[in-house]
Amino acid sequence: MASLVLELQQEAASGSTALPDVLRKARMVATKLKLAEMNAWIEHELHGYPPEADVPEYRQLHGDVRAHNPYNGALMPIRFTDPSLQDMLSSCTIRQSIGSLHEVTGSASGFLQMPFSEQQMVSLRQMLGPDDSEWMIPFRKFDKSQVTAIFDAVRNRILDWTLRLEAEGIMGEGMTFTPQERDRAASMTSISIGSVENFQGVIGTVSGSTLHVDNVAAVDAALKTQGFTSEQRTEIQELIAQHKAARPDGNLSAAKRGIQWVVDHAEKLGVLASMFRDFFGK
Repeated sequence: MASLVLELQQEAASGSTALPDVLRKARMVATKLKLAEMNAWIEHELHGYPPEADVPEYRQLHGDVRAHNPYNGALMPIRFTDPSLQDMLSSCTIRQSIGSLHEVTGSASGFLQMPFSEQQMVSLRQMLGPDDSEWMIPFRKFDKSQVTAIFDAVRNRILDWTLRLEAEGIMGEGMTFTPQERDRAASMTSISIGSVENFQGVIGTVSGSTLHVDNVAAVDAALKTQGFTSEQRTEIQELIAQHKAARPDGNLSAAKRGIQWVVDHAEKLGVLASMFRDFFGK
């Protein structure tokens, strides 16, 4: 009979199975193995993280503060003189379920719009002044690629988990696990979700070989660790997006600007420089 663990492993790795379906099968495996911590993480990804729950680092996104122009509907950037305030207001913890985030990636807008709380809006209205606060409703804007990075992180976690189960001989025949398999799973503390830092190559310790520019949240976290400011991190993310979207006749210009950014910051980038050079060199 087929192995339940190998089926889940294949679905997590291939990307052809919808992520909510992968999570539901993962919940079935975690429940049968009686892994409470893994099950709790899966439940949060499926149904959303409640206010009292800790949220993994890959759901901590850094976007941009915007508002809709009331005359033409265009998005306008909102800038504050205090960089630390700008950075704080641009950051957001994403607690929505994977299913609702999937709907965002399929929407025409192509970005995730996160409102401020009412308490935050009171402070923002005071900072914006009476003329602007009457019509301006600020929100955090996150690109579609940042939401997709959350999906990648979840798939990577499930894949890592199933690989560890397989390495311990915990396979599951058909829809069941033996008592011996359940005992081995219970003793494997390393397969519990824990903090993000336990999953090297997802968001934790990174190097040029374990990080990819498509993982927006991981790239931002790595650059922040290297001491890059919010403005510098936004600049490189914009250059990455421009290079991806450039037409063939404009690709060289986008690549040159990206490579120049890498050259200018090579010392601070360290091992990350080679990843960016490879990306802009394509």
